[in-house]
This record gives sequence, C-alpha cells and structure tokens, in this order.
Amino acid sequence: QMYLNSAEVELTREFYLGLQNAFDQNVKVTIFFDAYEKCTNLDPWVSGSLVHEALENVKIVIIGRDRLSIVGFSWIELGTSVIYHELDELESLDAEHYLLHFGLTETYFLDKTLQFTGGYPLVLVLTV
Repeated sequence: QMYLNSAEVELTREFYLGLQNAFDQNVKVTIFFDAYEKCTNLDPWVSGSLVHEALENVKIVIIGRDRLSIVGFSWIELGTSVIYHELDELESLDAEHYLLHFGLTETYFLDKTLQFTGGYPLVLVLTV
C-alpha cells in the first residue's frame, strides 16, 4: 500500500510539472480519457487530485462506450471544462475501410482483425 500511495503522489506531481511546462509555453492542453467507465476505482484520484487542480487552462474529454454510471461531485464541480462523449463501435464496413486505409489488405488477416476488434476504435488504432 505504501508503494501505491507513493506512486499516486509522484504521478500527480510529475503530471503537474508537465502541465506547468506546457502552460509556460502557452500550449493549449486537452486531456482525453478513453474507456474511463472501466476505471471507476481510479475516479477519486483522477477527478479529485489529478485534474481538479489543473483545470484553469485544460479541457477534459471523457470518451467511452458507456456513459459514466456514477459521476462524482468532483466532476460536476468542474462544469464546462469536462466534455462527455459516448463512442459506439464502428460499423463493420467503416472498420474495414479504416484497416484498408492503413494497408491491411490480405483478406484472411482483415477478417480476423475485424472479428477481434469488434469495431472498437481504440483496439482498431492499436492494430495498425
């Protein structure tokens, strides 16, 4: 438990240092969380510590296949700095076009990849 708590503190500190570096260079920052609905055990840290203090200059986009089932007060408090977007799987034809665009043209591998990914965008991106 001691190591986990230390990791949380160190990750948060490094995250803020990186953000401050971006702000010093007048870089606009957007943080994307994909499949955040699968990370509910991390929500108190992410919404309470990680992003809450940095929101003056940051937009947060939460993308997932399912809407967040539990939205904590920390997220509500952030108001318009947070954008939620439900992302459905791609239709089979759209997923196939995506893979073809990136050079996966052999029929056997194309079919197997489509079957494996199920049209889920993040998995598609990771396969090419």
